Amino acid sequence: MGIVRELEEMGIALGPPDANGVSRGPCPECRGEDRFAVWVNKNTFHCRQCGIKGGLRKFLEIVKGLSPEEAAAKARECPAEERAEVFEENPNEIVDPAKWTKFVREQVERGEERLRKDSDAMEWLRRKRGLTPETVGKLRLGLVRDFGWMWRDRCGLLP
Repeated sequence: MGIVRELEEMGIALGPPDANGVSRGPCPECRGEDRFAVWVNKNTFHCRQCGIKGGLRKFLEIVKGLSPEEAAAKARECPAEERAEVFEENPNEIVDPAKWTKFVREQVERGEERLRKDSDAMEWLRRKRGLTPETVGKLRLGLVRDFGWMWRDRCGLLP
């Protein structure tokens, strides 16, 4: 299900790869005859006419019209040898929105609780910033001591 296979399913044939592993052919978006290039080993593409470019996920979004979430899910189904770039485009892509939302809510609540319990930090905010405990609560300020971002899979990001 790499870019080449997707193009074949659309009835678009690319030429054989050159010495650099680049196949060229018509662009599925603008229909330019020889401006569309696919780096077969990297599973990336670029059209020098209309400017579209990216990897398999971006191809699925632009050419196939899938949403970012649908494109990412379909790209993940691709055999490993065909998805060299799938996850490289955006390592912070949210792959599980429910997990991400839950993680962020927990972090915000934990941060708020930590700040309320840290009398030194609250005193500093009062003295240096002129913030009352009520204002701190309304602004939902918090204190983060550990970084849960290290557990990417726990918060719905790619590992």
